Amino acid sequence: VAIAPVSGGSGIAEAKATLNGVVIANCTAISTCCCKAVSVICSVAASLPAGLEGPMIFMGLSIGENANRLVPRNRPAFDLLRTDRHRIDF
Repeated sequence: VAIAPVSGGSGIAEAKATLNGVVIANCTAISTCCCKAVSVICSVAASLPAGLEGPMIFMGLSIGENANRLVPRNRPAFDLLRTDRHRIDF
């Protein structure tokens, strides 16, 4: 939580907010995803009663958002996913 404060908690609320178009600073950054992954691994290794569903949803959102940045900009077929309105409706 010290490196990426957004990574605290399950992440379902942040995922729902991001999918609804709310912009949260550094929510879907790779560093946040890595911090969430390390924290889940450590909590499961320590046998803490933590659910994996919320963090996995959040990490999937983060990977998906960052994969969208890798799509080439010169492809007209992917232009529909560039605007926020089309990404929300997709």
